[in-house]
Amino acid sequence: MKQFYQLLTLVTLSLMTSAKAMAQEAYAVYTDDGTLTFYYDNQKSTREGTAYELNTSYVSPGWYTDHAADIKKAVFTPSFADARPTSTLRWFMGAFDNNEYKYVSSLSEIEGIEYLNTSNVTDMGSMFNGCSGLTTIYCGDNWNTDKVTDSNNMFYNCTNLVGGKGTVYDDAHVDVSYAHDDEGESNPGYLTYKDKDVVVILDPFDNGEEHTIGDEIDEDTDLDGTVIDNVYYSIAPEDGGYDADEKCVVLNREMTEEEMDEVVTFLLGEDEMKQKFSGIVFEVPAGKGQVSVTMMAKGNSILKVKFGSQKPLEFSLSNAKMTARFPYELTETTYVYVFAGAGAHAVGAKPYRAPAAENCLKIYSVSNTVDETSVLTVVDGISEPENGEVIRYGLDGTPLSGKRRSVNLVRMKDGSMKKVIVK
Repeated sequence: MKQFYQLLTLVTLSLMTSAKAMAQEAYAVYTDDGTLTFYYDNQKSTREGTAYELNTSYVSPGWYTDHAADIKKAVFTPSFADARPTSTLRWFMGAFDNNEYKYVSSLSEIEGIEYLNTSNVTDMGSMFNGCSGLTTIYCGDNWNTDKVTDSNNMFYNCTNLVGGKGTVYDDAHVDVSYAHDDEGESNPGYLTYKDKDVVVILDPFDNGEEHTIGDEIDEDTDLDGTVIDNVYYSIAPEDGGYDADEKCVVLNREMTEEEMDEVVTFLLGEDEMKQKFSGIVFEVPAGKGQVSVTMMAKGNSILKVKFGSQKPLEFSLSNAKMTARFPYELTETTYVYVFAGAGAHAVGAKPYRAPAAENCLKIYSVSNTVDETSVLTVVDGISEPENGEVIRYGLDGTPLSGKRRSVNLVRMKDGSMKKVIVK
């Protein structure tokens, strides 16, 4: 019987140790590049860098003691949304500068602060003290200061901080009284509201599926990071919008290939996607098929279509409404990015914007046709005959099986488009 109880004790201790090992905990990790990252999980022992426990009231966090002058960027991971810290005392406070006789921080960016839940925090003293490099501090639905009893010098010397409605830093307001979403003159604050990124999932277009712009949106539709009937629109007001007269969307911003190489790394719905991409996105299934875009390119703008990470294809005929068709052969479901590109004019590395009447791309509809009978050989998404041609179109945008006496529009394997007169 004694041996039985000894065995039972060992099993109990083993289970307790295992449960403790699996328990989630809130902690922060500092890495040598100056990044402080907050987690809530059971992976603390596997993290590279120096891991620190969260502090409690009246006790400075370990990362402040060791790296107050070194932290350049703070990151809250989505997992941290489940953490419930009770103190943010000196979390981002700078080191004391004897020459300037004030606290100075190297922090210039806080990412994911909408995942910080402050509902149980009682001490926010000197949380951002000395953070003159911060111009914006976001807050989300989890930001709550109801239990805060100590917030002395919370925003002291945050001289470049501006709230979401334009409230600027004021030495007279450095405590929790301004630690909320800025509502302008009626209720000034230093914070800017930001909801969690909403990741968008689209369904692949069915065979024959077509989306006519004028049937799905109107002048009041928000097109800045919005999914409408299985199509993702990312058109900021300054980059274009909806043309009610022609029932189309207008793209005034021209994207470069370098910008698009970065865009395809983002998830639909991420803030970076909305900020850095102007156009529409939909998804096509694996296999062979053909995407059609009814469009009009004005001035020097041209239509570009990019299948996933492949080189963009383009259609450059201007000032005529027509349907451009782009055959594909894909091994997996793939996003199709439809956007405006630069034509003959040089726009440099920066996005180009011009009035809709001068240079713009108008999109009237997009559709997909699954084509199992296609005999085109596709290399990296582009059919590649020996002479370098991809496909020929008539002036109406219809693909040609061969040369036709008239003006042929020839897309080359490098993505360029040429006009060829066949006599």
